[in-house]
Amino acid sequence: MRRAIYLLSGPSHAANLACSLATLRQHYDGQVDVFTWEESLPFVQRMYDDPRLGIDIICWQPEQQKHNETFCDKTRLIPSLPHGDAVLFLDADTTIHGALNPLFDLIERYGYLATQFCDWTTEGRITGGRIKSLYQFHPGIDAKLIDAVFTMRRPSLNSGIFGGVPESPCHDPWYRWTVAARNTHIPDEKTQHLLLPIYAPLGQMATATDLGKWNCSPHLRSANLSESDVAIFHFHGDSHLRPDKSPRGCALWRLVFDYCLTENLGGITDWVSNVPNKYLKRLLQEPFHAMSNKD
Repeated sequence: MRRAIYLLSGPSHAANLACSLATLRQHYDGQVDVFTWEESLPFVQRMYDDPRLGIDIICWQPEQQKHNETFCDKTRLIPSLPHGDAVLFLDADTTIHGALNPLFDLIERYGYLATQFCDWTTEGRITGGRIKSLYQFHPGIDAKLIDAVFTMRRPSLNSGIFGGVPESPCHDPWYRWTVAARNTHIPDEKTQHLLLPIYAPLGQMATATDLGKWNCSPHLRSANLSESDVAIFHFHGDSHLRPDKSPRGCALWRLVFDYCLTENLGGITDWVSNVPNKYLKRLLQEPFHAMSNKD
């Protein structure tokens, strides 16, 4: 079975999830599971009650409800599902704009899939610096694993979109390294790079690149990738709610958000004002543009 999954830990991203699901259902009609922590269940339950979104709920207990636990949790989700399934994880702060079959095809062929963030590579200052910050966790993370990443130019990975089969050998080391680095910023994203020199040469890992069309920041999009060719926008760091950070990201997401309000997808008009997100609350103070199905 092919399935798409999400994780909603705290409820601050509940509106993001509703918007992502709305766009997902325009391009994908398969199984969708939402892993949810207890505090987010009331919001996810409303989405479950709306057949237009077509989701199932998996109540999920984190190992620890500490800082960065969401990042550790992400690495545990796919192995918990039935063996043989092809599973695609999507961050809640994404919107889907194209068919996902190419990603599922790669998951089924290689067993594990990462996605390149925009057209960034490990030679970039930001990505390279993030990966090198893992040296502080030696011996929990062997320094030789980090060295191996820099033996060649590799795509910069972003773990907002990834996939795999539950039996992939990539899951266990990724989880262990993420736990070892849990006190650093985005530990799952940094440690995912360590998989590349080990499993890609064995044919057990693929990376979807295409100039970042599968994991594209609206304000960092490659000049060689047109907006119309983007399959998945990823609004990292609340960039869809912060005009100072990404005016284009805010404009793109607002179209989807207004559509969800107009159609009241997942009963969003009843609960959106209760979402504990300061940036979203600012947005709710702005004029609402009611959209018709013809817009």
